Amino acid sequence: MTPTTDLIRTDRLGRVTVSRAHRDSLLEAFDKSSMSAQSFAAHHGIKYTTFANWIQRQRRTAANHPEVPRLTLAELTLEPQTAARPLALVLPGGLRVELHDSAQLPLLAALLETLAPAKSC
Repeated sequence: MTPTTDLIRTDRLGRVTVSRAHRDSLLEAFDKSSMSAQSFAAHHGIKYTTFANWIQRQRRTAANHPEVPRLTLAELTLEPQTAARPLALVLPGGLRVELHDSAQLPLLAALLETLAPAKSC
């Protein structure tokens, strides 16, 4: 039987090292999970202080390089409108916006851009 390469890499001080790709995949999985950082780190065998440093570094990087807000789009079917019926848009959370004139569309676009959720940290 031939020896395989070590699955766990360590630095010269004996500390376990994790590749950037693996760290990024763990941070992505954490963002999608509902676990606390402490329980997520324990579940994956990572020291909490190390994991907390990864999160802080990720947040600092995101703050220095903000992404364009992402909007979730839905299909909208418009039926012929009468003057008595405004176009109503109901957003998650219960916000209702009514448009009475097509000239209000740029205002709605600006409102949606302002309300777009920033990437949570």
